[in-house]
This record gives sequence, C-alpha cells and structure tokens, in this order.
Amino acid sequence: MAFYYIKRSQQPVCFMFDEPVEIGGKQKINLYGVSDLQRGVKATYRVFRLGNVGKDEESEMKKTLVLEGNCELADNSSRLVASIDFEPHAFYKIEWTYEDENGEVTGANSYLAGDPFISLERYVKALDMAGFNDFTE
Repeated sequence: MAFYYIKRSQQPVCFMFDEPVEIGGKQKINLYGVSDLQRGVKATYRVFRLGNVGKDEESEMKKTLVLEGNCELADNSSRLVASIDFEPHAFYKIEWTYEDENGEVTGANSYLAGDPFISLERYVKALDMAGFNDFTE
C-alpha cells in the first residue's frame, strides 16, 4: 500500500509539506521544493485544497487553489518555497512542472494535514479527486 506514496515522494524533483510549525503565533505548514538532479531547475508549483477529511466533517469536497508560485531549485538541494495556514485534516494536492533535456516534466504529490483520525470515505474521495487512488478498481 505504501508503494505509491513512496514513489510520489521519490521523484527527482518533488514538492512536499513539512509538519506544522508555529510562525508569528500561528500554526503554519511549510512547502519545500526538493531536487535530486545534478543541475539547478526552475519550477512552477500549485497547491490545491481538496477538502477536509476529518471524521465528523460534512463540508463539500472541492478543488480550490490555495497557493502558486515559481522558484529555482539548486542541484541536490531542498528549500523552503512558501507557507500556508495549518488546517487540521485538510487534504492537499501539490502539482509542479520543470524543464529537463526532454522537455516539460510534471509531478504531483499529496499532503494530509494533522492527525490520522479521518473519515476513510472522505479520504478515498480526496484520493479520487487528486487522481491518486491506486488502491481501488
């Protein structure tokens, strides 16, 4: 089951959130850009909130753009590119593009904020919305 999560997190260029931290008195999650390439790259990223997958949550699941930007990633590096407010049980899809010798490369990853006490039904719906449901047929 972990194969697809690990595969997405081990892309040569990847964007991922860290655990929540307090910044200026507010809980935030930091978005990092990571490159395992042997050269620097310019990347464009977008983060979508797909909904809240909390156990007792009933709000609508919908894809909402919450962050976008551009950054440069040095070879073999990781860097903080942005921060957003922490929202428990929010499910995010992170998308990015960069250029390599063969043209444009796209990637995607996901992040579930907070503790794992979630609704399986809402989590599977979020995976479906993200195109990451590799577990059901």
